Amino acid sequence: MPQRFGPAAVAALLLVLATLSSRAASFDCAKAHSVVETTICASPRLSRLDDELARWYELTSSITVDPKGLVTLQREWLRGTRDECGDDTECLEHAMLVRIERLRWSPESGVKLFADQPPPSSIFGRYSETEPVCVYTGKGDEMECAGEAESYFDLTPGKGNRVHVRSELTFFNGHMCDFEAEGEWADDELRVPSELDDWGCVLILRFRDGKLVTDDPGTSCKERYCGMRGGYAYIELPKLPDAEAKAKRDAAAKAP
Repeated sequence: MPQRFGPAAVAALLLVLATLSSRAASFDCAKAHSVVETTICASPRLSRLDDELARWYELTSSITVDPKGLVTLQREWLRGTRDECGDDTECLEHAMLVRIERLRWSPESGVKLFADQPPPSSIFGRYSETEPVCVYTGKGDEMECAGEAESYFDLTPGKGNRVHVRSELTFFNGHMCDFEAEGEWADDELRVPSELDDWGCVLILRFRDGKLVTDDPGTSCKERYCGMRGGYAYIELPKLPDAEAKAKRDAAAKAP
């Protein structure tokens, strides 16, 4: 039977995690000896993710029902996934993001450690842009446009600190991205994991100047949720006023 931990015990463990010393990476960069380690040390983003992963692994190790199994899985991930990236920074970012989420979501810990940080209330709402729907005519680069389609992300509160994310994006020739999952706030971004076992999708949403900006390290979310011409590599959508956002939600709910 999986080990059960009450809210107080989990809260205490999270407090320990939060008070652990923060490092540039989980190892001494002055002693980095492999291509992977030197690549991590050269990137502030990868260094922070590496440190975060190490802290979650430390916490998971303290509560897992199978410590030996966790060690084995971590070693397999280091050698068979992380180290295979070499100096490919996007590959390393994707590998670490997925591993962090698997440590927190999977049965490896015996409990689910998810959404420990409350998201800023300012991120909730609908981010949207309406554009003409265009298709190629087959005559060179000529396109024919008819009608309009809304590309949007809708962010609403989920259970606890979770954020429910619903999105549809429309691209040329009717290719679309269609995505729905729950995310968690981590530092200064919203991470939305989905189908970790099969696809390893961790969609990143960032917020600046009243806009939502997407990132898809490893393009795994594109491969799972988008048509050929669609993708999440860099989508920027402005936030709608609340009244306009409600009107669009209501219209979508009434649509056949």
